[in-house]
Amino acid sequence: MRVNIEHGETQTGMFRKTTHYTVTVNVQFTEEEKHIIKQRKIGDAIVVERGVPSDRDARKFSGIEHVFNLTIDRLLKGEDAYAFSTPLEAKEYEQLLKDSLLNLKNYIVENEGVENKSTSFEL
Repeated sequence: MRVNIEHGETQTGMFRKTTHYTVTVNVQFTEEEKHIIKQRKIGDAIVVERGVPSDRDARKFSGIEHVFNLTIDRLLKGEDAYAFSTPLEAKEYEQLLKDSLLNLKNYIVENEGVENKSTSFEL
């Protein structure tokens, strides 16, 4: 899995311009990882739970904020950009992404196959 994270700025509004700080992530999965994702049908697993990005009107998405969650399927499709109100939020999100993608790598590896050993213990 190869990960590329970029920061940027966008503006919305014609008269009252608002600056948004974006974090764009692009994950290139290996063929083996893609095979595991497809075989185990784990594409809808949530990598990062997110609400409505700052460049969208939150009132329009009331009750369906989950559509902005970052899933494995979304990462498979290519770049994912998400907007924040402040540079600090964008930096914190980058760290969350790094941690979550490390967990994702482990999740995919653990879904590769069934253990071929047995374990015994007493409680």
